[in-house]
Parts: sequence; C-alpha cells; structure tokens
Amino acid sequence: MRVGLPLEIDELLWTATGFGADQPLLNALELSPRPLSTGDREKVLSWLGWLYRANVQPTLQFVDTSNELVERLESRQLDWISCNATAIPRLRRSLGSRLAVSVLPAGPNGLPARPMARLLLLSFGRDSTPGQRRIAERFALFSLNDFSQNNLMVRAVGNMPVNQNVIVPVKESPEIAAMQRSLEASLVPDLREGAGLRLRSPAVRQLLKQNVYGDEPPQAVLKALEALGTTQP
Repeated sequence: MRVGLPLEIDELLWTATGFGADQPLLNALELSPRPLSTGDREKVLSWLGWLYRANVQPTLQFVDTSNELVERLESRQLDWISCNATAIPRLRRSLGSRLAVSVLPAGPNGLPARPMARLLLLSFGRDSTPGQRRIAERFALFSLNDFSQNNLMVRAVGNMPVNQNVIVPVKESPEIAAMQRSLEASLVPDLREGAGLRLRSPAVRQLLKQNVYGDEPPQAVLKALEALGTTQP
C-alpha cells in the first residue's frame, strides 16, 4: 500500500500523538511560546527521528501540502492518505465507490490519534453601532440554531455542528461516523496556539522537509523549531 503524508504541521500533527509530542509542539510554536521541558524535548525528538526513518520506507511519500495528497489519491498514485474531512466530497466525486473513509490509526499505545480540529469563530467589532451589533447578533444566533447547523453538516460534508442539540446521523453515513469519532479524539488548539501554528507553518514545513530528507539531523531541527518560537513570525 502506497501511503502519503503532508508536511503541513497542522495536518501532520496527529502523527505526534503516539510520542506524546503533539501538545509540546503546540506549546513551543504558539504566539507566546512555553519552553519545552527536558521530557517534552525527548518526545519531540523521538517524533522527528520517526519521521526521518519513515521517509526511508519505499511505500511512504511525504509531500508539501494536503491538497497535493488529494490529487495523488485521485490519480491513483497513492492508496492511503490522511486528509481533512472537507476533501471527502471531492474524493467521492472522483473515486466513487472506490473511496473508503476511516478514523486515523492509533499509536503504539493503542490510544486514538489526535488530529487537529478547526473551529470557525464569529467575532464582533468594537466600532459597530448598536443597530449593527443587534443585526450581527441575530445572524450569529441564526447560524447556530438547530436548523442551520443541521443543514451545514448535511450540505457541506466535512463540517460538524458546534450546536450540541443537533443529532449527528452516525448510523446513516459511515463517513459522518468516522468524522464524529475523529472529532471526539481531536486536539483543539486555543487562540494563541492556533494563531502561532498558522503564522509559523511555512517555516515549520521547511524544517520538517529538511528533517525527513536528511538535510539536517533531528537534533538540529528541534533546536530550529524551538528558535522559531522565540522570534516574531
């Protein structure tokens, strides 16, 4: 089986679960980074070493972006990829019944992988008039009501409701069932972690590329990752 993984940190972070390195990585790369402890450094270093060894496997390919992975699966160059759930409709159109969807594989300790979940946020500007704010609040409440959230889940496959009153039809769709199980195990970054990860993502991808292709040893890549957290993106 030909397997593909992306070098985008937000899409690759789940592979760090088995090493306990996912949360330490978020801590080190957030806007106000927290220094890694000795134990956390060992976890991240183990993960970086695993990435390097994994790239030696002839059946595993690393590519720059998750979109490239989707394209390679569509063109039958790969048999299995990790991907964001929003890619499912596109893959279903191109692969039809040949597409199978499941949760990500568990780590060596048997614990489920923790993919990173993305939350869509609604924010209010401070310079709005009282009337504008009332309209914005009504729109937010409409977007979050049971009907709107159910429609979003059904019509925009890959998105899950934040409204807890909405029943997720896990028995009707194996794809939605897989997304629900994945969401239950997911890692949800706070605003500082998410913003830091997004801003530093291009630099992190370049460092991971150097790591997997052996241009730099894992120890040097770890130091560079830690240095990223001490500089302004």
